[in-house]
Amino acid sequence: MSGTYHRQIQKSVKSKLATYKTKKYEITTVDDTAEYTSTTKKATETMDNLDKSHFISEALSSQQLVKDLPNLLQNNLDNDEEIEEHYLFSEDSDTDEYDGSNISNETLNEKLRNWAISFNISHSAVTALLGILKLPNLPKSSRTLLRTPRDVTIKKMGSGNYWHNGLENCLLHYLRTSDNYLSNLELSFNVDGLPIYNSSKMEFWPILCSISNLQPMVVGIYCGTTKPPSVKEFMTPFVDELKHLLKNGISVSKQHWTISIRCFICDTPARAFVKGVVNFNAYSGCTRCTVVGEYSHESHRMSFPRTDLPRRTNNSFRERTDPDHHKEDSTPLEDLPIDMIKDFPVGDSLHLLHLGIMKRCLIGWREGKFKKHSKWSVHDTDLITNFLHRCKMPKEIHRAVRGLDTLAFWKGVEFRTFLLYIAPVILKDFLPVDVYQHFLMLFVAITICSSSRYSKYLKVAESLLEKYIDKYIDIYGLDSITSNVHSLCHLVDDVERFGELETFSAYQYENKLYKIKRLLRTGNNPLAQAAKRIQEIEISQNCDKHKTPNPFPIVKKQIKSNLDELKHRLPHCNEFFAHIEVNDSLMFNYEEKNRWFLTKNQIVKMKCATKVDNNWCLYGSPLRKTEDFFETPIKSSRLNIFMSTCEEEPAVLFPLADIECKLVAIQCHDTKVFIPLIHSLI
Repeated sequence: MSGTYHRQIQKSVKSKLATYKTKKYEITTVDDTAEYTSTTKKATETMDNLDKSHFISEALSSQQLVKDLPNLLQNNLDNDEEIEEHYLFSEDSDTDEYDGSNISNETLNEKLRNWAISFNISHSAVTALLGILKLPNLPKSSRTLLRTPRDVTIKKMGSGNYWHNGLENCLLHYLRTSDNYLSNLELSFNVDGLPIYNSSKMEFWPILCSISNLQPMVVGIYCGTTKPPSVKEFMTPFVDELKHLLKNGISVSKQHWTISIRCFICDTPARAFVKGVVNFNAYSGCTRCTVVGEYSHESHRMSFPRTDLPRRTNNSFRERTDPDHHKEDSTPLEDLPIDMIKDFPVGDSLHLLHLGIMKRCLIGWREGKFKKHSKWSVHDTDLITNFLHRCKMPKEIHRAVRGLDTLAFWKGVEFRTFLLYIAPVILKDFLPVDVYQHFLMLFVAITICSSSRYSKYLKVAESLLEKYIDKYIDIYGLDSITSNVHSLCHLVDDVERFGELETFSAYQYENKLYKIKRLLRTGNNPLAQAAKRIQEIEISQNCDKHKTPNPFPIVKKQIKSNLDELKHRLPHCNEFFAHIEVNDSLMFNYEEKNRWFLTKNQIVKMKCATKVDNNWCLYGSPLRKTEDFFETPIKSSRLNIFMSTCEEEPAVLFPLADIECKLVAIQCHDTKVFIPLIHSLI
């Protein structure tokens, strides 16, 4: 059908619909087939020179468009890849359908607004869509639909500009859009630099705030070609507001909350900036102890080899007992009731471990940058790359690890997956024995620090990290103890204070920075753009409060084959499923990578999920024999790590309550190595 002919039909349809609506011949929902057919017949009898089938099709399309518009728009968009990818298993889930017969303009407005914001649709595209729809009471402008603020308050700061969204505003928005039953809000903060354009020096410096594991909120943003002019000017508006909230708390709907500070999570350069101390590569650059760096003129690197020197304290920091550690300007953060040493963790796993030590080790092994270790051959590199391509990670690990040929482009989560699951298996064949045993010290210590399940071994982890640093000097040289390597000796202190590593990592803040960057549409006035987009998002999220959480467990993919055999073995069970979601971050199915779990030191291969006496169970085969994967520095079985030839025993039922964790299964020659999926440990 030509464009002109299509527009003629559309124009005629709208005219006839208006006419028949006046005569009470209004077209009803598509679901009412009989009434719809009758009404359509009356409408088509009066149309000249138009084919009846075209009118019916067009009328149907117009009505269905109103009914299913948000779903149609969403299903036809190509999603941009997020840093943190979410997964949905629902192939046959019950989705609430939009009822066209009871359509309200308010509901349609909300759906359109949420769609536009969720998929980062430009204002011009939304305005064009509204012009096409031309539905009653729908606004004509995207600014009206999205409730875009006319102006945002931006003030001059140094050579750049600063926008303050407000900590109280963020907390009020959070409390109004969520069900919070706590009486105290414990806040974590992050400050970091964010380059916003590839061809410009322009950058953002956002101040972010988070509560528990919820998505961070934007308190304020500095925009300029360099970092903020001074920490005092940059942080004072935030600190003044925070002091007021710490003193008075915050109230919403006659309910009152007190406010407390948990910690400030920053990478090393940003941490030095907000604390007003020298950078990490200065002689007194360690923020935790009084070690003095040793500069190597050969490698042009500052080294911190000693781990036995006195620790810095809150009092010593505030009294400036080490003047070489401080810059001239004091930081406004000293006005807050916090520990200026312990409340700034150095053990952020993203920057310290994944993008720090693990990345440096891999580059050093591959390229031979360590003096006492020859580089991997091209053949070895290809073998490792092929191994990485064959490794199939469970569904909960969203990003596959790429080969060493793309090592320079790895994301932090890839280094994390390599360190926690793949490295102890693959490196055994490609590192000298002493280097591999040295790496196992790091692997065991980090595994212990990654789960509260292993908290009883924290002293073991502390000892292993100190030995790791000492041995690092022997293997890689005295000048190799960089700030990151030295900071390992302070890692357990952070874990004891804040909990497992993931609870104070910078991953959630890096994800937020990425989302802030995606809000920019043009190179003009980036700070005003970001401020308006953030306020649009806050308005949109107001309608998300009453979303009903999914009822777990969720089962799918009912098994239809071999039912006789299953019912013979399990006569008290009626239905069997190949897929079960235990919660929003743990699932099992029939795929090899998703079917292994641990229960009472038994490794089990899942066959199906079924219900027994109204309780869900996994039906699976325990492995006949398992053994330790390594004996030193501690037995791997103490960390629930095993290897097996996978000889199976007869299948039995295991209640979900008996499952201790899901297992990552990695093929190693003729055996499989099983490593707990860290976040699934109970």
